[in-house]
Amino acid sequence: MLWLRLIHIVFGTFWTGAAIFSAFFLLPAARTAGPAAGALMSRLGPRIGPTLGVASLLTIISGFIMFGQLGALLHSPRGMALGIGALAALLAFVVGFAVSMPAAAKLGKLMAASGPPSPAQAGEMATFQARNALGARLAAICLIVAVGAMAVARYV
Repeated sequence: MLWLRLIHIVFGTFWTGAAIFSAFFLLPAARTAGPAAGALMSRLGPRIGPTLGVASLLTIISGFIMFGQLGALLHSPRGMALGIGALAALLAFVVGFAVSMPAAAKLGKLMAASGPPSPAQAGEMATFQARNALGARLAAICLIVAVGAMAVARYV
């Protein structure tokens, strides 16, 4: 149980911190930088996506195993707080993989095309940037709720 808790907290902290940084600092800065951000994002995207995917899966799997070991505590206020946190983390995972990841992949393909984008491609890029940013913000907010619920679970 100690190893599961360690894995859960370390990777959950990484996932949450990286999601908050990406959603509220990196993506807005990249959007305002315009085409100049393309080189950075094309190098960072293939690294951050899989890393956050692994961190999120390790967090969710370890949390799921620990949650199952709570038994009778599930119907207590502590168990309900942990359940709210778990649902918020699962929602963040789903939003990340269903909204942000596909938008970032499509944006990466458009940015990899040679030459300056056509007006139609520029419009598509703006749409995918907005979708990726929205998904990132929603996921980050869900993770803030998850961390908050789990932080206070011991005291309710």
